[in-house]
Amino acid sequence: MAIDCVRSSTPSLSQTASLSEGSEIFEPPHAFEDADPKSRIYAPNCLSLEKLVNQTLCAVRQGRAAEPPQELVKNRKDCPLESGLATFELGAPLSIGFALTGGERDYMEDRQGFSAFEYGEGKKGVIAIVCDGHGDKGLIAEHVVNNFAPMLSSAIAMSLEVEGSDDFLEIFTNAITSICLTLHEETKIFSERVEGTCLLALIAMEGKRYFVNVGDSRAVLATENGEVYRLSEDASPKYVHCAQEIIRAGGDFSSQSGCLRVGGVLAVARDIGIEIPGVIHRPKITVASIEDGESDAKKGKIAIQRNDALILASDGLWDVLSDHQAAELVLRSLKNDMSPERAAQEIVKKAYELGSRDNITAQIILNI
Repeated sequence: MAIDCVRSSTPSLSQTASLSEGSEIFEPPHAFEDADPKSRIYAPNCLSLEKLVNQTLCAVRQGRAAEPPQELVKNRKDCPLESGLATFELGAPLSIGFALTGGERDYMEDRQGFSAFEYGEGKKGVIAIVCDGHGDKGLIAEHVVNNFAPMLSSAIAMSLEVEGSDDFLEIFTNAITSICLTLHEETKIFSERVEGTCLLALIAMEGKRYFVNVGDSRAVLATENGEVYRLSEDASPKYVHCAQEIIRAGGDFSSQSGCLRVGGVLAVARDIGIEIPGVIHRPKITVASIEDGESDAKKGKIAIQRNDALILASDGLWDVLSDHQAAELVLRSLKNDMSPERAAQEIVKKAYELGSRDNITAQIILNI
């Protein structure tokens, strides 16, 4: 199979295509050659690649990933984990293994979930979600995980009424945007304080894969032959185009303890729940189609084989692991006959041992 990223016909500053007011498609543009010609990092070309800080975890122009130092932190061996495994039938069995830990935090604000849904005439789909909550002990993240899938089913039903028309992609992605904005409004019932969540979701439908991202959680595809593809875009004020989005939306940002924060508070430029000038509540959506064919990274077409894996994870993992490091660890675990659940456990444990100070959540998805 192959994943073929929908390409933008009118690229803007952030390399997205505006579908209507607020609905955006993120286009991962091209791959960068690594020292091993079989190994590539897939990264958005909208970034200032030469100026990425160490934790950016993206490709640099000379073709080498910016990798955090692999130094284990003392007394970080015992990592309390919650984990599990689920399998869905979607043409072929689709397996989702997950693991999460509160880490060094006194409270757990991450949430994750997955479910099957039906649409059209007996068709089946699967949704997998990772939410990174902040400021509310995970209440808003839990609300989003519990309500996104039911709202999605209704949106799909309405969108399918125009399936086959030229407007289907626009209508469906606008429906996803509407869900995110509705969830944002609903969070006001929880608190008036600065509380919210990042959202990362995979929506798997027949022939299509939609990656929905609000914030800085990340989706990474690890292929068995060593290629690594990033299928979402981190929304952070440390990126020039995100900083400009914040300013255009009437906000500002400043450095707090070495971290750029919108309004001096929030480290992400997109969020559900937090009302700070400049913070955007709309998602960026990567749309992919599944088809037979060979890989052509320059055209955005990526071959997916049976033993490839998709990683969905909160930033607690990406703070200490690069895309490549995470991919190598997951593939090594799977080659040693570990289940997706065990692979998720291994990657979360590694991030904890490397000193991540955040909650850490990861989903490993096979047969994407």
